[in-house]
Amino acid sequence: MHLLVFHVQVEPPNGRPVTQFFITTPDPAPNLKSLSNLPGDLQKEKEIKSAPLLPTVHVKYPTFQNKNLNFANYGVTLKTVLRQSKIDYLLEYFKGDTIALLGEGKVKAIGQSKVKEWYVGVLRGRIGLLHCKNVKVIAKEQVMSMSEKVFTTRNLLEQVTLPLKKLTYIYSVVLTLVSEKVYDWKVLADVLGYSHLAVEDFDRIQADKESEKVSYVVNKLKEDCHADRNTRKFLYELTVVSIA
Repeated sequence: MHLLVFHVQVEPPNGRPVTQFFITTPDPAPNLKSLSNLPGDLQKEKEIKSAPLLPTVHVKYPTFQNKNLNFANYGVTLKTVLRQSKIDYLLEYFKGDTIALLGEGKVKAIGQSKVKEWYVGVLRGRIGLLHCKNVKVIAKEQVMSMSEKVFTTRNLLEQVTLPLKKLTYIYSVVLTLVSEKVYDWKVLADVLGYSHLAVEDFDRIQADKESEKVSYVVNKLKEDCHADRNTRKFLYELTVVSIA
């Protein structure tokens, strides 16, 4: 497996970055069978079970704000580009289309023979790449007509997370990460659509720790998504709903 580092940075026009984060290739899942045979594991397991439960940590999580995006950069396409083989992250457009650009930055990608530069743009409700040589950048004041009347932060979130529908993942890594970062199972259950869950639902699985309850909620989402795998994708829903 090759190492992949995906860097995401959110910043306003001509301002400081608001936030940034990295997504890296996860480490391989540990061999639980070999780990369970290590000497002293039985004693550690007894110590963990006998340890007192920590009090629930109540954390006030930030609320996602759905706001209209104000684009400062636009471009007019110089040619028509329609593809026989559809590629999700490449935009299709007609000559003369006005496209909103997500900043002046360019994405560099290595092609078959040379490095190509792309803008990230929004056209007809889709975010994608368009070749820099096919676009003439114009000022906001020069825009005559625009198909994108309103594009919100919610639209942006849903679009940039679409690749998660096709990415594979190691469930144990996802489960561990969520269990470590989420301190209130009830908050997670509410945003995932399981507000009907109650403390009594955990009695049958003997989930006493908060992390165990969080894991139960995550696993329920996974099972529901797998039961309807044609329309629902676990990693995509977990990411979008948890942020928004």
